[in-house]
Amino acid sequence: MFHLRLALVIVLAFAVLAVAFLSLDYLKDFVLEQLEESLGRKIDVHRVKFVIFPRIRVELTDVKIHDPESEQVVLTAKRVDLVLRLLPLLKKQVVGKRLLIEEPTLTLWRNERGRWNVSDKVDGQVDVDQHTMDMMARTLMIREARLVNGTITVIDAARPDGIRSLKLEHVEFRLLVRPDRGFAELHVSAAHQGDSGLSDRLCHWTVS
Repeated sequence: MFHLRLALVIVLAFAVLAVAFLSLDYLKDFVLEQLEESLGRKIDVHRVKFVIFPRIRVELTDVKIHDPESEQVVLTAKRVDLVLRLLPLLKKQVVGKRLLIEEPTLTLWRNERGRWNVSDKVDGQVDVDQHTMDMMARTLMIREARLVNGTITVIDAARPDGIRSLKLEHVEFRLLVRPDRGFAELHVSAAHQGDSGLSDRLCHWTVS
């Protein structure tokens, strides 16, 4: 009898672990699908890690976000860490609380027709449904966002004087929303390699 009970306990323990792992796999796939739907863009991720304790968060490694109209990669990041709110998640809604993006590389490109690769405008029309806009609003309800050691490249092919480009390195960004005080703090710094060498820029804004 003792051995039978022990076997039942072991089987039950394995069943609970299997359900837990299946649930985690489902949550990882669900969060990634929601993020793709929110951004309206395909996201390639090398690894998705879903953590429950001590806080619910999803960690994405080697992230690539594509232009919706081409195979061009708009944004890459070494790691994206998003802390999620519990109650919206129970309602199958992905709502972020804190966001960390490490070593992102953003390429902003404007083609000869004047379209930016981060724009939803196609031939002068906006093609974004209300559901996608609502999803983006929920996902971007972030109280704290940080961007660490980023690189931004801007390429403009629509200028009458030819293609122009600008590259910003060591980009640091921090947004801290203080709803109890009615304002938000924004800190941005970057370095630009100009003709006279490397120059630093540091900006700070407080938005009510």
